[in-house]
Amino acid sequence: MSRKASTFSFTRTLAAKREDLARARKDVANLAAHSDAFKPAYAIANAIAGFAAAQGFDKYVCATPSVYSWSVGDELNLDVRFEGNVNSLKEGPVPAICECIMAYGLEAKDTYDYAEANCASRTFKFRGKVGGVDVNVRFEANINAGSDQCRKVQVGTEIKEVAKYEIVCA
Repeated sequence: MSRKASTFSFTRTLAAKREDLARARKDVANLAAHSDAFKPAYAIANAIAGFAAAQGFDKYVCATPSVYSWSVGDELNLDVRFEGNVNSLKEGPVPAICECIMAYGLEAKDTYDYAEANCASRTFKFRGKVGGVDVNVRFEANINAGSDQCRKVQVGTEIKEVAKYEIVCA
């Protein structure tokens, strides 16, 4: 049984782009309808980002609002992200930023480390509700390569057996 191949069509491409644009306009209208609810969350996000920037955490700073509509109502979220480089995770900017975030009522939720041959970092996650908005703050502390206070240490090696394949035709 043969299948008919899908054909390319500029008309289909334009229709898909128009659908994307309509979705984007709907998202913008939905965000605009909730702008008053986001104001207190943005005030806290700006205060946290400003404090973090003063501590040298001014890389990849962003705040992304979203509205998810459910049958029981709308869910409002504000995700805040930033990162910076440090020599220590125990003193200096990292504990100060953590204390600043918690001072705004957000709770520490999780940390996880990333250590590979070329870099090492720890990610910190905080979450809380500001008015009707769920605020999620995530920041990454990249360990400076020449740091004498924190460093990555090789803790072992791993050998993996990987299957290899090739094509053989009769």
